[in-house]
Amino acid sequence: MQAEEGPCVECFRTGRPVSVANLAVGDRWPRFTEAAAAVGFAAVHAVPMRLREQVIGALNFFDVTPGSLDPAKLHSGQALADVATIGLLQERAIRRRDVLTEQLQAALNSRIVIEQAKGVLAER
Repeated sequence: MQAEEGPCVECFRTGRPVSVANLAVGDRWPRFTEAAAAVGFAAVHAVPMRLREQVIGALNFFDVTPGSLDPAKLHSGQALADVATIGLLQERAIRRRDVLTEQLQAALNSRIVIEQAKGVLAER
């Protein structure tokens, strides 16, 4: 993310899985590859976190040995990303609901003060 390149960024932008079986081969993302190799990673795979067509993120799987990701593991990884997406979107909905509730309560509270002020003015 800091280098603004790599499989995660590409997966997020395209909404498609990205798999790199051997980071040592190719120069697709030089800064990402250098940083990943420095900490011992040799392969990386990314799957999108999305709801329908909206991509909200990407989930990465790093491996210390080169090699492609088994299709069953890729399927499991996508399922994990889907569950995480649902959790994140649910949390966002709850947070929005709480903000709306606070705003409505503030509006009701201010309405009471306004009505009281109108009553005082009407009495005078």
